[in-house]
Parts: sequence; structure tokens; C-alpha cells
Amino acid sequence: MTIQRLADIFHREIHAVRPTDITQDAARLMRDRNVSCVVVLDQGALVGIFTERDLVRCVAEFSGVFWDRPIAEVMTRGVCTVQPDAMLYEAFHLLAEKGIRHLAVLDEGGAVVGMVTQSDLIQHLGYDYFIKVKTVSQIMRNSVVTIQSEATVQDASRVMADRNMSFLLVASQGMPAGVITERDISRLAADGSDMAVTLVRQVMSSPVITVRSDAPAYTAAETMLQHGIRRLVVVDGTGAAVGVTTQTDLVRGLESKYVETLKRIIVNQGRELDRTIRELSEKTLYLETILSSLVDMGIVATDADGRIIYFNAGSERLLHRQAEEMVGQDLAAIHVGEEVSAERLTACMEAVRQGRTHSFVFERKTGNGTFYLQARLSGIRAKDGLAG
Repeated sequence: MTIQRLADIFHREIHAVRPTDITQDAARLMRDRNVSCVVVLDQGALVGIFTERDLVRCVAEFSGVFWDRPIAEVMTRGVCTVQPDAMLYEAFHLLAEKGIRHLAVLDEGGAVVGMVTQSDLIQHLGYDYFIKVKTVSQIMRNSVVTIQSEATVQDASRVMADRNMSFLLVASQGMPAGVITERDISRLAADGSDMAVTLVRQVMSSPVITVRSDAPAYTAAETMLQHGIRRLVVVDGTGAAVGVTTQTDLVRGLESKYVETLKRIIVNQGRELDRTIRELSEKTLYLETILSSLVDMGIVATDADGRIIYFNAGSERLLHRQAEEMVGQDLAAIHVGEEVSAERLTACMEAVRQGRTHSFVFERKTGNGTFYLQARLSGIRAKDGLAG
């Protein structure tokens, strides 16, 4: 199966506020756009994120006296980010490791280009991703935190904030009667409702969407996607609540799959790297043998700055210089030794930069007479320009 990358699935629409915008404006934007978070941008730079969980924390801590606070005072700093070419498994790992539900997607320049959530990731997984996680009972949490239907939303917010939970179950005689979620509280906050007098029964969602503990994990994921929710109450054969499962639990359950896949990728890449290194070594040895054996042809190579990086045996014989002393020197060193003017060398180098070659003849006097050597200066070109 092809391993998907975030570039194929992330949301390119960015919902953002400024650090000076008030909290209630951020809550209203989340409600109107039906999203679970907004990013905070300061002149285009990512400085924070404000999520439904942050909003519940504000309700629990400040009651209704935080609406006019600048979002910079209540947002979460240190936003977790990822790049578009990251694999889905990498994003899953990051969400599970950090215990979060949102990742900001940045381009190579560090600009925010989108968002990806737990829901996005789970929505794009196929059945085989869940094979390792066989049943809901393997990933669910056995503890069920409940709240009375006559409790206030303020009380519910405090319980959710203290327990770091995204929802509470409202039970009646041991049976699920309703749930109150972060999304419910966020929408009330956007409307400016008084949480201290609003009762849970007035805003809870009912009937409760459930899943049996012996159901496949894939069924739980499909049910969440079908109903557009992030959590399910787990029931036994009698319909009694025995636990809860969330998208976060699914993500944690997929961690072993991530590690397995990552190991396979590393092994495959290691084999490919070994093969490439072996082939490159063989080609390098072959080329080195050819160049070193050319005693009647001198070859000198430089980097893009004109520093000598290669000086073969033929150059040593023809120029009476050793490679050890020449490698690392500027190409001009050779020409100065041959009494070539700086102006002439500059003209030669300019011709090379323009894609041309420059040929010339110089003489070499030895005890056996005068020899005339034919030379040619040409460029080594890479995809991004002149390399030497």
C-alpha cells in the first residue's frame, strides 16, 4: 500500500486571529467555521494556537470574565508543526507523543500553509491500518467519568479541565443518557451564555452514540466519522457503560503500526543506501584508476570558488608540482607560476562562466629542450549552476 503524505490530506484553509483579538471573537470564529481550533498569527508568524480545550480551561478557570481578554493571554504557545512531505505515520506519532489533536503545517520558509487534525488522519486510513488494533476493548479506557444532569456547565468545565477530558457522560440509573463535550461548551461560550446558570441537561447531546466493547476498532473509527464526533461511549451486551474510546485512543493504538512501518522504511532505505554507496565506490575507483593512469594528460579540477580539489599524476609530471602542495590552493597559483597575467586568467574564467571553453598553448623548458603543452579550461556544471 502506498504511504500517504500530509500534502495529500491537510486543510489549506487557515482560520487565524491576531494576538490582540479578544477571546470571544476567536470562539465565534471557531463556531461559525465549525472548527476545533484557530491559529494565532503575528504579522504572518505563528505564535500560538487556541483550541476547544483551551476554551474549556478558560471557562473552568475564569468563568465568564475572560471574553474580553486578548487571545495572547489564553492561547497555547509552542505550537507543534509538521511539513507537507511528512508521512501520515509521522503525524500520528507526533499527536500521540504530545497528547494533542492539531498540527500546523508549515512550508520550507516557516509560513503556515494549513492544518491537520486527528479526524483528518483517521478519515484517510483504510481497514488494514487497524488490523493490529483488533477490538475496541484493546484501546478503550475503562474509567467512565460522569456528571449529573442538574450540574451547571461551569461545573462540567472544571471536571473536564481537571481530568483533561474532552467530554463527560451524563448517566441515568447506570445507562448513558447524554454527553457534554468541548464542542458544546465552545458554542455556548461563543454565544456568551452564562455557564454558571446553564444546566448540563439543557445542552447535552442525546441519544448517546455507543459502540460495543467487542466491536472491531475499525467500526469505532467508522462510527466517529459517520456522526462527525471524536469519542464514543463503550457498552457491554446489556447496554451499560463500561468505558469510553476517543480518536486519541485510536491514535495510540496505531503507534505500534507506526513503529513497525518506520523500521521497515529505515531497513529499506539502509539497503538502498548500501547499494548506492557500493555502486558509487566502484565507479569512483574505476574513474580514479583512469585519471591516475593518464601520465601524458594533466587534469586539474577546482570547486566553484577556484580552489584546487584534484591534481592527477599527469599534472604532477607535466607541471613539476606535487598534488599534496597544490590541492587547496587557488587555481591562480598555477597560472602565476607559468607567468600568466591576472587579466588573462580573469578573461578565461569569464568565458567558462558563460558556458564556453578556453584553449591555449604554453611552453615548458626542461634539460631535454622546449616542450609546448596544449591546455583547455572548461566548466563543471551541476543542476543549479557552475560547480567547478
